[in-house]
Amino acid sequence: MSLKSLTLMHQPAVAHVVFGIFNLAWPNIAFWAVGLVFFGIGVYARMPHFMEMDKNTRKRYENEQMKKQEHEGEKR
Repeated sequence: MSLKSLTLMHQPAVAHVVFGIFNLAWPNIAFWAVGLVFFGIGVYARMPHFMEMDKNTRKRYENEQMKKQEHEGEKR
């Protein structure tokens, strides 16, 4: 074994990205990115409950829609 092959033996198996005091391999970054995307999709899937209108807002919205329909009916 020569000294030239010694540097090859100490190379990492995959490319790394160095962030200051620690470095990450690209497969790790891809794994965490996919995990975060799935987590975001899961959070978004549960969001409609939080995005629903309360009773007063729903009533006000429905009244506005009815007024729009009446106004459009008067135009015709």
